Amino acid sequence: MRPTINWSKGGGADREAAGCKSALKAEISEREKAEDELAKTNEYLENIFENSPDGIGIVDCEGTFVKWNRAARSSTGTASRN
Repeated sequence: MRPTINWSKGGGADREAAGCKSALKAEISEREKAEDELAKTNEYLENIFENSPDGIGIVDCEGTFVKWNRAARSSTGTASRN
């Protein structure tokens, strides 16, 4: 006689699957919350950078300016390269 698997509602496999789904939902929720917080932090820091009264420039490894804030662009007459 072949063994049978009971897939009926309330079986152990169903409870395990439900637990996995619940854990996955919680993990996705945590990740989405972290992504939202990161986006808010990035926006906050970008606003500080862009609205600083001091000229600020970001330089890459070769010494090339890759980003200037508003004050730096204004004082040098340089267009934005963002």
